[in-house]
Amino acid sequence: MKVCIAQINTTPGDFDGNLKRILKGIDSASAAGASLLVFPELTIPGYLSQDLIYNTDYVDRNLTVLKKVIDASAACDADLHIVLGYIGRNEGAGKPFTNMAAVVCGGRLVLTYQKQLLPFYDVFDELRYFEPGQENVIFEVAGRRIGIAICEDLWNDKGADNYHYEGNPLARYREAGVDLLLSLNSSPFVHGKCGQRLQQIQPCADAGLTIVYVNQVGGQDELVFDGQSFIVADRQLRYLSQTLFEDSFDIVDLDAAAGGVAVQAAVGAHIFLQTVRVEALGVVEVSGVVTHSDEDHA
Repeated sequence: MKVCIAQINTTPGDFDGNLKRILKGIDSASAAGASLLVFPELTIPGYLSQDLIYNTDYVDRNLTVLKKVIDASAACDADLHIVLGYIGRNEGAGKPFTNMAAVVCGGRLVLTYQKQLLPFYDVFDELRYFEPGQENVIFEVAGRRIGIAICEDLWNDKGADNYHYEGNPLARYREAGVDLLLSLNSSPFVHGKCGQRLQQIQPCADAGLTIVYVNQVGGQDELVFDGQSFIVADRQLRYLSQTLFEDSFDIVDLDAAAGGVAVQAAVGAHIFLQTVRVEALGVVEVSGVVTHSDEDHA
């Protein structure tokens, strides 16, 4: 199974610009014969739109772009499943909006997922706008049972900070025996963050579970998004994005080899087998060459 890692720079409120990036990802994934195309959190409106969400037509415009993506998928390979983020409306009690992911394939909306764990600390204020979801979702592609999570859903670890979530989506996905978990993220950079993400998520990728973690790049006011998307399986890091400051659409073949995954850059035809190792201090080694370490950067 080939997965396209759409690590892109979205801009809050730039619906046309964000759509162009999404369509470029669809073209890249289609050309490579990918089965999955995964984007960051809130792909369509950008993260985080804050009080722009309350503008009369803001959510409508974001839903219009979702419809355009659904229409565009009709012209793609019937096996390509596009996973991207958008803002939904909460029709029931609670906050007025929802932080959503959609699975789109073959000109139709296959299913949606509502983010369950909403951060309301530090730079995050999602509980101000969004109503949390309650349910995991599972769908099948090429015989694999696949789940969806959005950023904080993988981080039910706040007990030490007196910040408690009632649910644990990741634990429930593991109990359900999913083969693949797709995580859409808008995770800001701080010193050592790549190592923190891996330390939190990598041990959970065991017993046949593969986790695909896609993070955005770019800047939003004082926040910097560093990308560094990755794939972990069998508690091993199988892929780490080498692109930090521009859009990238790497194609990752999850079935390439037992000891690694084949990665094809979206630009150019060079394909290489990537085997990776993470040392205790965050040094990442790819095919014998140290390529990045958070500990080396202030």
